[in-house]
Amino acid sequence: MENETTTHRLSLLKSSRRVVVKAGSAVLTSAEGMNGRVISDLAEGISALIDSGREVILVSSGAVAAGRRKLHFQSGSPLSIRQKQALAAIGQSHLMHDYAEAFAVHQRDIAQILLTHSDLASRSRYLNVRNTIHTLLNYGIVPILNENDSVSTKELKFSDNDNLGALICNLLEADIYISLTDIDALYDSNPAENPQAKPVHLVAEVTPEILAMCGPSDDAVGTGGMETKVRAARTVASGGGSSVIAPGREPGVLQRIFATSLLASGIVAVEGSFSKGDAVECVTPDGRVFAVGLAGCDSLVAARIKGLRSDQIDAAFAGEYSGEVLHRDNLVLV
Repeated sequence: MENETTTHRLSLLKSSRRVVVKAGSAVLTSAEGMNGRVISDLAEGISALIDSGREVILVSSGAVAAGRRKLHFQSGSPLSIRQKQALAAIGQSHLMHDYAEAFAVHQRDIAQILLTHSDLASRSRYLNVRNTIHTLLNYGIVPILNENDSVSTKELKFSDNDNLGALICNLLEADIYISLTDIDALYDSNPAENPQAKPVHLVAEVTPEILAMCGPSDDAVGTGGMETKVRAARTVASGGGSSVIAPGREPGVLQRIFATSLLASGIVAVEGSFSKGDAVECVTPDGRVFAVGLAGCDSLVAARIKGLRSDQIDAAFAGEYSGEVLHRDNLVLV
């Protein structure tokens, strides 16, 4: 993996037409059970990508966690294989019910596909899986894939849904694999130890040095840590795709990944005086110019709304201002 230029990253995202999104258990669950807000936001984001002309396949964990919450199993307590299989069988229907309700808000239907490793190891079954997904996409249905944990054994498992998502990405020749996690990104060093650690969002090549950045997972809910996500990115890269690691609990994360506009939430300071339509420079905190664009508002408005999300702007200013300070059509990266 390498730090790619912003221009290349935006080019990859803009040209992508088929996207695989993976959401893990740690993202989808909370102490109280399934996180309805995250599921609703995920459905909204995927629907927005589909409305933009893209095809989206969702790989979702959460069945065992949903079953565990349903039966009130103590969090963190070890589970036997039989218990995991039973909890997956219980939780899968609840997980799909939550997704069905969330996507129905956007007038979209879903389809469930449960897989084991042998489904992709056999060529005939491999082709059947691919054909089924293609047909669902043609019908405008959102395919939701998960490992069939209720029957999977060690010999039949993908090891984790990051691996499954990467294999599906290559199976469908998808352009982008998005792994939604409970942390914001992979960092070039440990951010807990180095305040200057920089996030690495776009994965194009995995090297031993990058794998060394990944620490072990200490999450009792999910089965994979950052290392599994980076290894999945290497699988995707071998098939010609690229990967994005992003914080799955942040509202609007999918929309923001594919947006190239400069939003108010990304502005930390406004200097000088300008009017709407004036050419302005976008600079990093260290003063480096990275883009030039035509302002969508004047400097006084930009200063009032800087750092605010769109929903916060609507609440504070009753819809008077837009959170889009520089529109992507009027923005040139330099």
